[in-house]
Amino acid sequence: VSRLYMSIGPNSSFVGAGLHHPSSDSLKKFHQAIDYDGEKFAKILESQPIQSFFGELSTYKNDLKTAPRGYDTAHPHNEILRKKYISLIRELTEEEVCSDEFPQLIEDAYCRLENFHDYLEKAITFER
Repeated sequence: VSRLYMSIGPNSSFVGAGLHHPSSDSLKKFHQAIDYDGEKFAKILESQPIQSFFGELSTYKNDLKTAPRGYDTAHPHNEILRKKYISLIRELTEEEVCSDEFPQLIEDAYCRLENFHDYLEKAITFER
């Protein structure tokens, strides 16, 4: 689980976290956790600290078109289950990156992710 990832460049900068390119075992464990208590993860994603800073889970072109094998397409958390990468990303402006408040912005991002990180860590390390 990436606690915090930052990319700073002349044309694109962002801060993010999550499971990017997870192993098939980690993704399977995440799916099992969502199947068991996906409402908890959904509430974390819908929380004010996440929504106001990051918004929705990132969308990638290789997200599944339907539910993963073994899961009903009517699963209440099908949108989450279809994700191959479980990540939150926030684009950063040049003004933000160059500002004196940039270290505080990154610290704020990290603090907002605590419940997100905790859920992912438990999901992929829990032995079933």
